[in-house]
Amino acid sequence: MTETQQRLVWDLPLRVFHWLLVLSVACSWATGQIGSSVRQYHMWLGNWMLGLLTFRLLWGVFGTRHSRFWSFVPTPASVVNYARDVLAGRASESIGHNPIGSLMIFLMLGLLITQVVSGLFVDDDVFYAGPFAHAVSAKTVKFFEGLHHDVVDWIVVLALLHVAAALYHTYKMKEPIVRAMFTGKKYATVVPANEAITHSAIRRAIFIAVAAAAFVYWLVVIAPPPLLFNF
Repeated sequence: MTETQQRLVWDLPLRVFHWLLVLSVACSWATGQIGSSVRQYHMWLGNWMLGLLTFRLLWGVFGTRHSRFWSFVPTPASVVNYARDVLAGRASESIGHNPIGSLMIFLMLGLLITQVVSGLFVDDDVFYAGPFAHAVSAKTVKFFEGLHHDVVDWIVVLALLHVAAALYHTYKMKEPIVRAMFTGKKYATVVPANEAITHSAIRRAIFIAVAAAAFVYWLVVIAPPPLLFNF
């Protein structure tokens, strides 16, 4: 085994999801800041992100080894111990996600799911009404509008922390984690042969992606109650 030999850890569907989500979050934030002139695009991006997140939830159960949620569930002890190791300069590179990264993933997924679900109930009374805005009371709509407005700030904070952590690992700890999210591979000195994955399960991913798209279409187009107008 040479020092440059690499083994596959992150499957292709996970990597595609990751970078599509990065782009989608950035575009959603931008269209939200611009306002009503691009509100329709903001709505489409929300539906698109709902599909991405549905895919990730399913892929977290049926995906390859290191994409499954059970493989990187952090415990309080593991997070504290890893933080101590990082501060002491003795943290070793993880095969998959490190404990702090794992915690951030679950937090980010929770916030993003909250954001896209709350968007289904938003109604600004002028330009846009979510597909379920007219199925709940005005008080409930106001609650979701406030939630939708507030959660985005936490998403931005987590996203900035994520970028900072990636830069720290890359330049301070000399861990090429950004490159790994493009190539899917880490050095064999970090990944034992029995921990590597042999393929990306593309056909399974396509099936799950179609299922996620069908679910979003049903949720956004078919499931909402018809809008009744009072004349």
